[in-house]
Amino acid sequence: MSLTEFAMLFVPFYPKKASETEESFDHDPFEEQPNVRRSLVTLSGDSKMVVRNVPAVVRVPYFIASSDLEKFFYSLLVQYMPYRSETELLEGFDSAKDAFLARENQLKEMSRHMRQHREQLENAFNQIYAFGILQQPEVL
Repeated sequence: MSLTEFAMLFVPFYPKKASETEESFDHDPFEEQPNVRRSLVTLSGDSKMVVRNVPAVVRVPYFIASSDLEKFFYSLLVQYMPYRSETELLEGFDSAKDAFLARENQLKEMSRHMRQHREQLENAFNQIYAFGILQQPEVL
C-alpha cells in the first residue's frame, strides 16, 4: 500500500480516557458514528490505526519538474510506491527519475484502482518523455 493510499484510508486511534466527556471541542461529529465498530490495525510500537469512514483528502508538497526534477520524481515515488523503508525507493538506481521510469508499469497497474491518482502519474510520465525529447540534439 502506498503512503498516499494509507493516509487516505487510515486515521490514528486514540482510546478515550474515562475522564473525557462526550462533548469535546476536538470532537468531529462526522468522523465517528455511534455504535459502529471499526477494526483496529496495530503498528510497530503498539500504536493503532483505524479505517476511516470516508477517505481523506491528502495534501502533499508540490514540486515543479522543470525547476527541480529530482525532488519532483522522488516525491512521486514516496507518494505512490509501496515501501517499508525509504531506502527501498532508490535501491539499485542512480536517481529518482530512473527509479520512477523503471517502475512505470507497476505504478500504472496500481493507479488503475486509484482513479484520482491516475492523471497525476500519467502527467509525470508524459513530462519525462517530453524532457527526453527536448534534451535530444537538433538534427539539421
